[in-house]
Amino acid sequence: MCKYNMSQFKALKSIVVHSGVFHADDVFTVAYVQMLRRYFGLSLLKVIRTFKVADFMTIENGYLVADIGKGDFDHHFPDVEKKRRADGVPYAAFGLVVKEFHDGFLTEEEYKILDRKLIEPTDYHDNSGNGNALSFAISIFNKNWDDDDPNNDPKFFEAVEVATTILEKFIENVRSFAKAQDIAKQQVIEGNAIYMDKYAPVNEFFADDPKVLYIGSPSLRGTYQILTVKDPCGVAKKLFPERIRGISYPDGVYDQDGLSFCHPSGFMASFRDKETAKRYIEKLSKEDEESA
Repeated sequence: MCKYNMSQFKALKSIVVHSGVFHADDVFTVAYVQMLRRYFGLSLLKVIRTFKVADFMTIENGYLVADIGKGDFDHHFPDVEKKRRADGVPYAAFGLVVKEFHDGFLTEEEYKILDRKLIEPTDYHDNSGNGNALSFAISIFNKNWDDDDPNNDPKFFEAVEVATTILEKFIENVRSFAKAQDIAKQQVIEGNAIYMDKYAPVNEFFADDPKVLYIGSPSLRGTYQILTVKDPCGVAKKLFPERIRGISYPDGVYDQDGLSFCHPSGFMASFRDKETAKRYIEKLSKEDEESA
């Protein structure tokens, strides 16, 4: 349950984060808050970077204090006092802010996906110091350790601009991913496969389903494509047999089974049409049953 509401968010005037060396956590926090302000048609917040949070800097007075100050949006506490997700990963400022303020901007499903794909890894890095390529990329906007030029300031606001672009693309991806998830829920399993009439990236949603080994959809080349489904570890649950791997006919040419192409690694094959593909998958399933 959220402690604050969007009315309080809309009344904010400033966001306060720590000064000095910055990290992906505080940079993405500022990027997200300003993005949310633009989404609701509000003026951008004044960004205050400081080492000391004054007593008057409260939400009630229009200040959102994050990643500093020991308040609701800070995470610099002993390990046992950190707020954690259900999987045990502690929140950092980025996660705490987005968790609190996303109503009317992200659906709950979109929020969960964004948290899993972007926010949780960023929070984990900030809490643990463990490697994270994106967090490192944001950190390089700080001054290098051997840069003694007093005129070279840390590029905090440049980092925020980069983080904003990344965040925008992530949210676009998340919304597309959520649509694919809805499509996946509507699919009917036929034997050990799903045959779609239009491509959607649903493979991931069947990783844990032992019944689904193949997913088919029309390809851009006018054929009907069958992809093998990967398990949660990214390993194909079932590959096409070695006897057809590497087959590749010119466009419009098919073998006696309607096959036009099979990737050399066996994870994908193309057929004349959906019905041809179905018959071939049924044939493979029968072969597996007979050899069992």
